[in-house]
Amino acid sequence: MEKIISREKVLYQGRICEYARSVSTDKVQIYDIANRAYVVVEIADLQSISRASIIPEINKKEIDRDEAELSAEMDEAKRRFDVIRQCIAEEGSLKEIVTRVSRRLGLSKPHCYRLVGDYDVNAGPGSLMRYRRGQKKGACRLSPVIESIIHDCIKTEWKGPGADRKKVHEKVEGMCQAANLPVPCINTVGKRINSGKTAKELTRLKSGKKAAADKYDARPKQLKLKEPLEYWQMDHTVIDCIIVDEQSRKALCRPWVTLIIDVYTRVVMGYYLSIHAPSSLSVAMAIMHAVMPKRDWLKSLGADDIAYPYYGKAKAIGLDNAKEFKARCFRYASDKHDIRLRWRRVRTPHWGGHIERLNGTFQMGYVKYLPGATLSNVVLRGDYDSEKEAAMTFSEFNVWFARSINIYHLQEHRMLGMSPHEKWLESYTDSAGVLCHPPLLTDAFEFFVDFLPEQTRTISPSGLVLNKIWYWSDDFKPLVGSKKKFVVKYNPLSLRQVWVRDGEGRYMQAPYSDVGLPDITLQELKLIREKGKPAPKNEAEIFEKILANRELVNSAVNATKRLRKVVETSKLSTGIDIAQMLDEEKQTQRPKGGLDYTQPIIPYEPEE
Repeated sequence: MEKIISREKVLYQGRICEYARSVSTDKVQIYDIANRAYVVVEIADLQSISRASIIPEINKKEIDRDEAELSAEMDEAKRRFDVIRQCIAEEGSLKEIVTRVSRRLGLSKPHCYRLVGDYDVNAGPGSLMRYRRGQKKGACRLSPVIESIIHDCIKTEWKGPGADRKKVHEKVEGMCQAANLPVPCINTVGKRINSGKTAKELTRLKSGKKAAADKYDARPKQLKLKEPLEYWQMDHTVIDCIIVDEQSRKALCRPWVTLIIDVYTRVVMGYYLSIHAPSSLSVAMAIMHAVMPKRDWLKSLGADDIAYPYYGKAKAIGLDNAKEFKARCFRYASDKHDIRLRWRRVRTPHWGGHIERLNGTFQMGYVKYLPGATLSNVVLRGDYDSEKEAAMTFSEFNVWFARSINIYHLQEHRMLGMSPHEKWLESYTDSAGVLCHPPLLTDAFEFFVDFLPEQTRTISPSGLVLNKIWYWSDDFKPLVGSKKKFVVKYNPLSLRQVWVRDGEGRYMQAPYSDVGLPDITLQELKLIREKGKPAPKNEAEIFEKILANRELVNSAVNATKRLRKVVETSKLSTGIDIAQMLDEEKQTQRPKGGLDYTQPIIPYEPEE
């Protein structure tokens, strides 16, 4: 199990320190090498130093194996050949040679007389190979004509619920009698049925794919896991509760959540709540929430009563076959950061049983008691009007959901015999009772950007254009004129900047070419480009229409639900979230000097 080890180098406030010990779920003691003092700090304030420079590479020796190994019979023949050759070399009469062979091989003398007689120096060990008597295994006594009839009858008659060997035999009997051929018995036909197809295939032809899968597919009761962060499961689900918008308090929509559970501890490592449908952004935000310490996120919620000390990078993630889980950007980022992706087979939800059960736990154990709950059961819902009773805004629901997760972590889990929080602490507490922590990400910003959605673009003297919006950075100058297409990463909730990956895997940040334009979301951009509406002529008209939509929602009482959802998303994206937090962290690392075009323009005071 990976964990931060004693005296491991970490970075704190720009100084290299050594990890000493963990003192609580969110604090550790480090040794400040420069000041020669021990300091207790929060785990979220530390940065990891790559272990690549201190952990030697292990040279793996390749073991050469022969492609074709000798069979057991050939091994035995070789052993007997060597014994007989040695006995003959010792000289003596035939009787003496046979006696020595019998004693050394543990065989009877008559048998050894036959072996010595079969011994042939020129033929080698093959002269002593044993051969079975009688009919060879798999040999068929029936004529090829009858075999062909049986095979054809199996193909045509073994279908549907009424398929059985009696039905097939009756068909074989009729065809053989018509051809004046001997009729094979029913047991022979039964053997051909069983030998020609597997039991699963026979069940599939008789009862269907689902019945065959239910009967023969492997369904282990539990995964054999040894430690936290070894295997996660991730999935999307829509919440069975309607929320209202912040402006008019009218029914808006049912929010979506992307949940990630650590199967070993049953801890919810992270999640992402949104009012837009799942996408690559949902995956990136959920994973980033899971791997990072959550101090700043809890501050943004304003809920001091919530504890969320779980973080770390998974070794493997179990997923269904959703499009965003197979996106190129997701697979690239997972390979780069050594996260194995395991997609389950189509229409097999039991392979994601832990995350499916977690979804059900929150829907039936928590959400159904909220005002505006839709309730999946029509009988239970009755005359309850979910839209009319809806009362919680997205921000309020966000805090409520975080508290519900916190309650879940502190309640006893039936399969664990303890709470998920206790299981987590137990896993990161050694035999001496000393608490430790999982390793930190080496570069959290790059990790997050790797998972963002992407497109490819060429860079012209004017910059690059994405979604008909121009971006520029001075870092583009060496790339201008190149015909190569570069990967461009973008955040659908904030289009004010993009990140361009160069040939060496590093990212260049590029803001709007016109730094005075407002930040917008991809949803707002798509709304004004729908079919049947006049397309905007230029970049300025795009932003003019988006701002007009925002003003419409703020002033109109009867704005459409869809428009309110889009504008609500833009409001939420301007709040504190993981993407913005990491972006601000990246800005602080910029070299001094030059202008930062991502910041708003501050006008000069007029001279008097």
